[in-house]
Amino acid sequence: MTRRTALVVVAALFAAMSWSVVGAEAAGTWSVQSPNGFGPAAATLASVSCLSAASCVAVGQVEGPGLDMQSTLIEAFNGTRWTRQPSPNAVGQPQSGLGAVSCASATSCVAVGSSQSSDGSSRRLAERWNGTSWSIEFTPSPPGATDTAFGGVTCRAATDCTIVGAALGAPLIEHWNGSSWSIVATATPPGADSGGLAGVSCAGPSACKAVGWSTTGSSSGTLIESWNGSSWSFDSSPSSGSLTGVSCTTVTACVAVGSAANGPIAERWDGAMWRLEPAAGGPSGLAVVSCATRTDCVALGGSVAEHYNGSTWSLTTPLPQLGTNQYLSGIACVSTTNCIAVGTGSGGFAGFAVGARWNGATWSAITGIEPNASLWTQLASIACSAATNCVAVGTAQTAFGWAPAAERWNGSTWSVTPAPMPAGVATAELTGVACPSTTRCISVGDASADSSHTQPIAVIWDGTRWTLQTAPKPAGVAQSVLHSVSCPTTTMCIAVGSASSSHTLIERWNGTSWSIQSGAALPSGASALVGVTCRTTADCFATGSYGSGPLIEHWNGSIWKTQNAPNPKPQKGASLDGVTCTSATNCVAVGSAHPLGRGGRATLVEHWNGTSWTVQPSPSTGTVVDALASVSCVSASDCTAVGTATDYMEAAGIIEHWNGSTWNLQKAPLLPGTGIINLSGVTVVGGKYMAVGYAACLGKFGWLAYVARSG
Repeated sequence: MTRRTALVVVAALFAAMSWSVVGAEAAGTWSVQSPNGFGPAAATLASVSCLSAASCVAVGQVEGPGLDMQSTLIEAFNGTRWTRQPSPNAVGQPQSGLGAVSCASATSCVAVGSSQSSDGSSRRLAERWNGTSWSIEFTPSPPGATDTAFGGVTCRAATDCTIVGAALGAPLIEHWNGSSWSIVATATPPGADSGGLAGVSCAGPSACKAVGWSTTGSSSGTLIESWNGSSWSFDSSPSSGSLTGVSCTTVTACVAVGSAANGPIAERWDGAMWRLEPAAGGPSGLAVVSCATRTDCVALGGSVAEHYNGSTWSLTTPLPQLGTNQYLSGIACVSTTNCIAVGTGSGGFAGFAVGARWNGATWSAITGIEPNASLWTQLASIACSAATNCVAVGTAQTAFGWAPAAERWNGSTWSVTPAPMPAGVATAELTGVACPSTTRCISVGDASADSSHTQPIAVIWDGTRWTLQTAPKPAGVAQSVLHSVSCPTTTMCIAVGSASSSHTLIERWNGTSWSIQSGAALPSGASALVGVTCRTTADCFATGSYGSGPLIEHWNGSIWKTQNAPNPKPQKGASLDGVTCTSATNCVAVGSAHPLGRGGRATLVEHWNGTSWTVQPSPSTGTVVDALASVSCVSASDCTAVGTATDYMEAAGIIEHWNGSTWNLQKAPLLPGTGIINLSGVTVVGGKYMAVGYAACLGKFGWLAYVARSG
């Protein structure tokens, strides 16, 4: 990957670097926004409930919004797309999570779990959906119980829900009658010291089964309780271990699953007694089960899925690979040919909410579950066609590896707009974006099959979704990338980059396809283009580096020609990474230079007056590396450039503002819970500036997408 900056994240070095704000102006105040919300997005989905194949709700937890905090996560699925729903968290409790959900209708769902206080004690948590929003329910606590948690829930109707769990080591059952929750007396095995319930299923108002575990002395065993319409009683179980999932299709047909020391457990209720139905095996136990009919059930146990045909269990076809490690813990079957499974996958240091679908014969992955921006997300570029339409692009580590990331601003909030991943590649990123209209954006970047082969990529936004385009690769070149793109019209775009790290690459979009253009003729020497801007279809500037100096090329509608790009003196290396023009006589290019007599780099700004380029004095912070990556202008006397100041393993965002006579440093605001900041893109929106990049999480491994807006 070409523009991703690797940082060794050390907790002790996460404090943001400080410098004096030189000439800060009133208009130079910035506020921070984040398309990830305020905190990391490592997520887990634990349970799912489906009314139909196009109506599901999944629940779990997500890290954040601060250090050592965990928040509830609720996702709605319409059969195609997952959408995160706002969900409350227990007041005063730093950690909240949901482990089970059941929906009686589109306007009535109940999700349950627990919250944890800073002293480690747990408290039950229940939330209810009324068709519009989620709210926390008041549920009674058993007398004297300081540790309580809910493990399972089932709702037959909006006025009939049952929750099971544990309170101070004893089974807990609560019932909802449509107006209030009440504790229901439970049954425990004779002589049992402790126990708890993890799952519940009801086939009728007087036919429910709840499953869990109990301990007696040093031994433990499965726990099954049965509801007959008036009371709960203890059922005899033929197995030892613990049961965590149960599904009942009729009063005489239930299946329960769990785990024991020697592997998975599966039991069947025939209306009179529970019988052991040996599971197909596997290294782990079974966690959850869902039955579409009495002769068709699917059970999950981490990375293993099993199918029950009414008489025997068998392993299904392999689950799709959803990360380096994966664990599927929730399943809902609406028919014998449609089951939705959810859980968590991992890659690197991050965890991801993941999903899969069973069609009765094979499994397929479900993608696009939010938050899919993970603990490792970077934004590289931003473009706006209106104050209510901005697009930011970059890369994020997902369950499948590094993938393109794209998010959209509607004037008030950011939302994820899933970008396609090219087939046959392991990693991909988007580094440049241009939006000539509200229904047309073009983004470019690169994708790699391995460390030796990289290809340019391009995607197009039609106002609804992203579609992959074919970006040609120079013949005989193993590595080529596109860095930036500019579109003066919806049918003409110019993208620039490099081929094999030693030659410039220019590609042109004609509204239908991409083609490679011949750049300006250069003598032998390494060259690369990084930034591009087009005022019209016949007036484009591209910037980068050639040899040890800056490179500027100009397109007049017919050919590309080099222009004299002055070197700051004294120096021994310079490059220009971003460029913008407000008129034919006013362009600004930014980058960095390597001055003689000092290590690292300093900021570099050059100005075009319609005739020639000249170096403009620009401040640096004095750190080892000060580099500007992008620039945008409201007018000839109002420009903003952004970049990064790096001092070994610390980094801070640079913002510099041009007031018509001088460049002045402005301070980039911190995203709560973060320290290190890198800025790589800036654009004008509504007469103000919006900058993007990424921020490092305090005390954690990871990067968050970062957006700052001038006030």
